[in-house]
Parts: sequence; structure tokens; C-alpha cells
Amino acid sequence: MGQMAGAITLLTGGYRQALDTIVAEQDGVFWFVSGKVEDRVSLQTSLPTGVKIGDVSHFIDPIADEIEPDLLNIDQKLSIRSQDRLSWISSLLADRSPFVSDLQLNIALYFALIRSFDHEKKQFIYIEDPRTATAFKDCFQANGYNCSIVNSHDNQGRGLLQALRARASAIKTYLIERKTTKCHRRLSSGDVWARLRQCDVLILDWAGKDSFNRNEPTNRSWNLERMAGLLRGHGHRVGFIAHPLSWVQNYEDISKNVTQAHDPVVLLNECRSFISVLKGCFFSWCLNRSLDSVLSLKGENITALFDLERSRDMIKPQSSLFYSYADIARNLAKRRIRPKAVVYTYENQGWERALLWGMKKHLPETRMIGYQHAPFPRRFLGVFSPRSAVELNELPHHFIVMGQEYHKWYCETGMPDNLMSVGGSLRFEKNQGVVKDWANGRKKRVLVCPTLVFEQALDMSIKAARAILKLDGIDLIINFHSVVEDQFRQDIQHHVEAVLGDAAHRVAFSTDKAVDLFDQASVLLYNTSGVVFDAVMAGMPTICVSVDGELNLDKLPSGFGRKVYSETELCDAINEIFQKDWSSPEPDKAVGDCIAPVNEEKIVKAIVYG
Repeated sequence: MGQMAGAITLLTGGYRQALDTIVAEQDGVFWFVSGKVEDRVSLQTSLPTGVKIGDVSHFIDPIADEIEPDLLNIDQKLSIRSQDRLSWISSLLADRSPFVSDLQLNIALYFALIRSFDHEKKQFIYIEDPRTATAFKDCFQANGYNCSIVNSHDNQGRGLLQALRARASAIKTYLIERKTTKCHRRLSSGDVWARLRQCDVLILDWAGKDSFNRNEPTNRSWNLERMAGLLRGHGHRVGFIAHPLSWVQNYEDISKNVTQAHDPVVLLNECRSFISVLKGCFFSWCLNRSLDSVLSLKGENITALFDLERSRDMIKPQSSLFYSYADIARNLAKRRIRPKAVVYTYENQGWERALLWGMKKHLPETRMIGYQHAPFPRRFLGVFSPRSAVELNELPHHFIVMGQEYHKWYCETGMPDNLMSVGGSLRFEKNQGVVKDWANGRKKRVLVCPTLVFEQALDMSIKAARAILKLDGIDLIINFHSVVEDQFRQDIQHHVEAVLGDAAHRVAFSTDKAVDLFDQASVLLYNTSGVVFDAVMAGMPTICVSVDGELNLDKLPSGFGRKVYSETELCDAINEIFQKDWSSPEPDKAVGDCIAPVNEEKIVKAIVYG
């Protein structure tokens, strides 16, 4: 329990009001936990001289690792009824992943703060989101800390309305997409279901508007690469279940492409019923309302932080929709479609867990094969299964990983060794021959590859810009992913050019493929981008730049590249790289033990024969 002479004041709702509160005090320690990058800069540069700036960036990563076993098996701390199991595994709460939940981050931040406090001084903590600030206040108070909150305008009464709207959104999405596909399907020729009955293997992969060929077989898919061609090459008949990328492309275009495909392809919405979506809306609500356990971790009551995530899950449509994926197997069985195997992209998301649950119930003879299509950070808890999933047989029949390093990680977290094999990476095999061309010497440029999340992208871009201002003759290339919107790019460009001022000519912006820019730069900056694997395989030095106040989600295994937290550390790292004599860097085609050569025989055996 907390014992402090100084009080904790949580500030929220806008940095100007927060600054006024701190200026009035003139003394204490200030912690910027979350908010806009530009607000952090404004606050930190405007603080009274008597207020010290606290920093937890270096502490949250080891704490997140420390609490990993507890979070991984958090369902064992909750009173989840057996009839709610499907609702639980379909929920975002069960993911624990940084991109869908802040629980891992918030708990790590909470412990980092209480372990860093100078207990004789007043503590000022800025958290932009009022609901998050209120949850931290409740957490501090539950553990005996003297804590208050300023400028909180959280309207808890909106939660019920938002939850209803989320379920209405889930229903509306299903109905619109189902109607669209029915219209397109009526215009197509042949019985796609009859053709699917002839298939040995179904591939479930994400699909865009150009994923399937109209006049010839499709041998490559979005994430599973040449899996379809590989299986056909070994004599197996292949069909597809298309998971629409409707969050980045127009659903009508995707549906039209699917229904006109040469191969037997059905959209995911054709494989589940309206009733299953209604059930998802109802049972996800029931589960959420029943999760009222008091949660303790390392002797601290963290119930308020869990309840924050519970309320967020309630007001999002994903859990309702994911629940309905359990209905896919029932509809396939009803249409007498019983393939030997279904291969899908393994990320252990809620929709995958629900799909597995339904397949083992309605099509137990069909092998479910998860394939790791992309690298992930060791700290990314969502990809790992809890003990309960192992005990209840909620795992795929077999899981094919890219390399031995991932095999080790999964074993460390409880995945049975006999359910896994190392099949190599279909995604990275095309890069085995790519080598960085140093023939014309080192280019004094830094290639920055931001994420798709604006605040994370801005954080790294500003740190990079400030770093090169201290380094003579070094320029930047900021490379955006092709799917980000124009406004995203324009806002980043505006902020970076504002930082550089008269030196704005030292930065260029690009939307080309990152690997096509390798010959124009000599070092790669990233935080979560998988392009770092391409860089290591090509022999390019890398620096992982942590985002202030967030977990470091570097996809490289420990021992690779440099990791920095501040612009000062970044400046030193860049300077060190350019001062070293590395005229002949050694490419690492295996990225440690993360990427094994593709073993077609092992992949086919795991999928079809077991």
C-alpha cells in the first residue's frame, strides 16, 4: 500500500489547464504519461524551474516482462463461467495485445510510477484521456495513495449508449456486406459450394480488391504468399475463404473480385449466419457485465485498470462480430464441405480463437493449421496462448513457425512442442538474395520507417529530426506506408519541417517500398515495423526508437541492432554508426534464428498429413 508525504495529482483534459495547475504549485515532479507529442513538448518546455521532469520510459519494458505470466493467464484470476468461454475467447480482453488493449501498458506504467516516485514530493501526472486518468486515480486510491484528479469531464453515462451503438454497428456491417455479396454472387456462374466440396485444403487469408485472378488459378494470397501454389504443386486441390480487408479497401470491390474469381472462393460473411451475429451481441454483453472480480497483481489492486479495458471492449463491435466466427464451421458442415485442412494466418486474435472453437465442434476431422506469416515482438502477449487454452484443447492441430527462435518463445509460454514445426518464411524467402549495395560508399542519410499509428509515427519522426540537427551533413528520408492517408503524411511533414526550420531541405518524404530505398540510406530507424527484418537480411544497420510512454515492441530478437529511448540517445547512436568503419557489413539471412529456409515437404506434411 502506498505511503507518501507528497500527494498525487492527475491532470487531464488538455495540456494548457494542466500547465496552469503545475505553475500554481511551483514544486514537485511532473510525469507525462500519455497525450499528443506536441503537447508533451509544450508542457516540458514550459514547466516552472522547481518542477522536475520524471521519466519512466526505461522502466516500463522490464516491468512488462515481469508481469507477463500474470497477464498471459489473467483468465484464471477471473470468474469466467463455462458457458461464457466462447464469449471470453472472442473478446478483445482475452487478446492482451498492445494494439487492441492498453492493459499491459497501463499496469506497467502504474508499477513504474509507484516505484519511481520521490515520496517526499508532490507528483503531477498528465494523462490526456479522462477515462484513463480516472482509472489511474481509482487504482492509486485503491492502494492507499493520496490522489486527486483535475479537469476530469468523463461522462460515464455514455457507456450504455456506446455499447448499444457498437452492437448496432456489428449488425449493420454484417447485413450490408451480406447483401452486397448476395448481389454479386447472383451474377456469377457455377456453384461455388459444390466446387469447394472438391477441395483438399481451404486457405483462409485476408483479401483485397485484386487478390484473386479471374482467368487463371491464384497461387499467391495476401499474407500466406505462395501457399496455394505450393500445395497445388504437391498435388492438392485448393479453395479459399476470403477475409475482406474492408478497413482499408472498399468492400464492394473486394466482393466483386471474390465472386468473379477463377478459383472456388467464398467470403467470410457467406459462411456465418445473422443469428450468430445477434448471439455475439447478446453474449458479449452478458460476459462483460459478469466480469466484476477484484484483481490483484504483485500485491497491488489493479481492478480499475482492468475495468477500463472492460468498458472499452463493451463499446467496440469486434467482440460481437468475432463471436460469430464460431458459426463458420457449422455452415461449412451444413453444406457438406469437409476439407482435410484449413490453413490460416496465425496471430491468435479473437476471430481465430472463435473459428477454432467452432471447427473443433462442427468439423473435428478437419485439421486447423496456423501459419506464422510475420515477425512479432517477444513482448506481444496476444500471440501466445494461456494455460487454459492448452488444457481445454483450444489450440490449432498444428502450428508452423518461421524460425527456431519463435519455436523457443512459444515453448517458453506453454505451447506443446509436438504441435509445432519450423517450416520457414514464405514472406521473406524472396529477400534471401537482396544485399545492400555499398559500391558507391555510405550515403549520409537516415531512413525512417514510421508505423501506421499517427502519434507513434510523429514521436519517432520528431526525434529523428531533432537528432540530425545536432549532426552535420546527415539527411533524413521519412518513408510512409502506402496505406496511410494523405492527411496523415501532411501532418507529419508539417511537424517535422517545423522542427527543422531552415534545415527543412535536409528531409525528403516517400511512399515507395522501404526496401527500394535501402541504397539511398545507410541506417534504418523504426519502432514496430517488420521492414527491419529486410534491413538485417540486406546488411543494413538498424536503430529501434522507443515511443515515449509506450512499450518497446521491437520485432528483432535481443542482441540485434541498437535500442534508444530519447533523441539524445538516438543522436549518439547515429553518430556512432557513421563514425565506424563498416564498409562490408554482414547480412544475416536468418535474423538470428528467426527465419529458416522454406521447407515445402515439412509444410505440406504438417498441413495434410499431421
